[in-house]
Amino acid sequence: MQATIPRTLDDPGDRLAARLRATAFESPQRVAIRLKVADGYAETTYGEFLERATALAQGLVARGLRLGDRVAILSENRPEWAIAFVGIYLAGGIVVPLDPQLSAAEWRRLIEDSDSRFVFVSQYSEPRLEDILCDTAAAGRTIGLDSGGLDRLQGEGVAARNVLPDRDLGETLTILYTSGTTGVPKGVMLSEANVTFEIRAVLATFSAGPDDNLLCLLPLHHILPLAMNLLTPLWMGAQVTFADTLKRAEILAALESAGVTILVTVPQFFYMFQARIHEELSRKPTAVRRVYPWLLRLNRHATRLGIPLGRLLFGRIHALFGRRLRLFVSGGSAFDPAVAQEFHDLGFTILQGYGLTETTGAATATRVEDNVIGSVGPPLPGVETRILDPDESGIGEVAIRGGSVMQGYWRRPDATAESLRDGWFLSGDLGRFDARGHLHITGRKKEVIVLPNGKNIYPDELEAHYGRSPFIAEIAIVGITEPGGTATRERLHGVVVPDFERLRERKIANAREILRDEIARLAVELPSWKRLLSYEIRQEPLPRTTTRKIRRLELAHEASSAGSGPVSEGFSESAEDRRLRGSISGRELLRSLTEHHGRHESIDLGMNLELDLGFDSMERVELLTGLDSALGLTLPDGFGADLFTVRDLIRALDALEQTAGAEGRRGRQTWAEILSPEALAASADSMPRFTGRILRLPKVIALRLLRLMFRVFLQLEVRGLDRLPRDGAYLICPNHQSYLDTFVVMSVMPWSVLRRVFFVGYAEFFQNPAMRLVARLTNIVPVDPDAHLLRAMKIGAQGLRDGHVLCLFPEGGRTLDGELTEFKKGAAILAREVGIPIVPVAIAGLWEVWPRTRRRIRLHPVRIAFGEPIRPASDGPPDYEGDTRRLRAAIEALLEGIRFRKRPDRASPSP
Repeated sequence: MQATIPRTLDDPGDRLAARLRATAFESPQRVAIRLKVADGYAETTYGEFLERATALAQGLVARGLRLGDRVAILSENRPEWAIAFVGIYLAGGIVVPLDPQLSAAEWRRLIEDSDSRFVFVSQYSEPRLEDILCDTAAAGRTIGLDSGGLDRLQGEGVAARNVLPDRDLGETLTILYTSGTTGVPKGVMLSEANVTFEIRAVLATFSAGPDDNLLCLLPLHHILPLAMNLLTPLWMGAQVTFADTLKRAEILAALESAGVTILVTVPQFFYMFQARIHEELSRKPTAVRRVYPWLLRLNRHATRLGIPLGRLLFGRIHALFGRRLRLFVSGGSAFDPAVAQEFHDLGFTILQGYGLTETTGAATATRVEDNVIGSVGPPLPGVETRILDPDESGIGEVAIRGGSVMQGYWRRPDATAESLRDGWFLSGDLGRFDARGHLHITGRKKEVIVLPNGKNIYPDELEAHYGRSPFIAEIAIVGITEPGGTATRERLHGVVVPDFERLRERKIANAREILRDEIARLAVELPSWKRLLSYEIRQEPLPRTTTRKIRRLELAHEASSAGSGPVSEGFSESAEDRRLRGSISGRELLRSLTEHHGRHESIDLGMNLELDLGFDSMERVELLTGLDSALGLTLPDGFGADLFTVRDLIRALDALEQTAGAEGRRGRQTWAEILSPEALAASADSMPRFTGRILRLPKVIALRLLRLMFRVFLQLEVRGLDRLPRDGAYLICPNHQSYLDTFVVMSVMPWSVLRRVFFVGYAEFFQNPAMRLVARLTNIVPVDPDAHLLRAMKIGAQGLRDGHVLCLFPEGGRTLDGELTEFKKGAAILAREVGIPIVPVAIAGLWEVWPRTRRRIRLHPVRIAFGEPIRPASDGPPDYEGDTRRLRAAIEALLEGIRFRKRPDRASPSP
């Protein structure tokens, strides 16, 4: 192919075409684009790129394209996308990039709105596109990027050798449709002057040149990748690398194999990379994990002194991102400052930019030499920004003026007049400037939540705070109007998507309980008016725009009009789900759910056992033990801890049946059978051995010293100790306030009890030698109750049947606010089935000494009271829930008698 390439260069500083031609003539073999393929990289040189783009432009002119006609591109990232863009530009057309992920109806609407004369389309979208264009102006004018259409068009161009039109620098180059958080797209018109202004302003901000290689991960129908990852490299004569995947491991591999030097992307990718770093760190020894934050701080201070130690201290982490990578740039949405700070402390250069499609991308950016973490930097050269109507905190709407501001919205003069005023673009974003002139974005003007007390809440800030939990994949904060209130008086509501992969890795099935604790833990770090008043958990990803912004209005509407539970009527099933439903395991599971656990008769296999069907951790054990018996299977220890949906469970049961085979139904097991002496004897080999007498003298000395310390420093007061039974097995059940609860309870016990008491503790707390010694001294049996709750119950029952005393915290976890939390029924089950009493115990004051939200201990009086033993009824059907309520009521009554009353002027015990 030999296209006629005009040799007129114009001013190389002003025109994209002139820069491309200069590079193609001076260095035709320089690689312009690399595409990751199965066996390496396919390369397109600048000479080839310009030749093909010129031929395409001449072909479009031959087919009747006129100056200013619109041409759409509907394709995933690939070299042909870039060739089509430049070809349309050279032919005098206006490029209309479309999102391949939109529905066919949305494609049609945008093609009709833009009056696109031709549509370049990839093979993945071409069949659907042809069906919807049959009665439009673009019918029969699709050009397949894979089906030979592009080659034919280029051939026509070579044959025609048309003279390409001259276009003015101020004419529209592209129309980019913004999806917007309201879902109503507007076409943003950007001229070549806008684009070239943006490129020059960016290159004046940080150093880049022809030797750089930029990895393009984001779809090119967005302004950030279009301007930064395609047009800027082509302007410089640099290289663009397209990755064919968004998988984390393959992206990291591409960074190294392609020799990428600059990565421009959105914050979500950095969160993904951070997760990889923390995963690697979690596999390291405890000493390495503990020194990591200290090394981060060391490098932060060293860097401030001009002695960067990042590559020395974190060489392996730097190696993950390739030897040539020198610069990260984040844009497109709010960036969690904590993540940015961690990358900075690791020794990476990471810059942040702020802008919109309407400003051709970045309007502000941080600088390498002046990188203020948490800000988006000062304005780019030639750009002005100001804050409109700032409040007492200096926060107001961000307005932008400069050569990158759009021409207006396509065929929307009303919207253009609303957004462009006297040359200033009103962004709709809220922000403030710090003393150094750096802009800080606080949220969207339309998304500010106004509380009844008149305070303004910026959702992005709270989402970053609650998003610190490793078990939260996504969270959106929305305002829900209070009943009878106005649209401006709202309460805070969260929509939470759990990180199911993290939960599965940790073998945690009780996502609802974990998230409740996590949200409460993080809430206490906030002022009371910033805390969530309600939240919901959903399995599906949050609805987002194509630029990854949360559709808050949609979520707020859903939350306000949500029903009482999951709707399962009328769902459609795949052939695989029908097979699973009809399998032996599927039939038995569904029968068990409806007949024995009272769930809805029509159950979607995609329902989450906990979030949709409401199973807590104890009910999951009851469900699985029933299936164990009914299917004649022996479920492995920990089975089901990483299974979330009905479908997951049926598949796992099917796989177990295929390897073990079924022996027929034996009937459902009850807790009486599971915890019977015969059943426990069958599991004796896996039971731990504890006597209560190991290290007797050191234990007595240590605990008596502890009691003395508690009396001196915490004014420890004990009541009702004589209520402990003199002999026999029993349960001691205190409320759970602090890490110190176990030690305080043990320190006050007489030796006759102390030598027989044991605990079942979270295994993760007893991994290192020191904590294992603590476990031995205190007779703690480490078990992971999330993954192995049934084993924990059996261990408790075995110890009680052997005559020991079990100290069990019925709340399961420490309180966050000093108040009682939900009680689990494990204690009631053990007491009923082993036939022993429960001694209720109330602790007051230890939450003030050491709450779970604080690292330091402070002195405060402590009281502990033992109640009268509670004996569950031995006749009739078990009433575990009723016995649990009796236990809670007894502890509440004890607490009422020992609770400390806070005086208005100081916190001290009441007289």
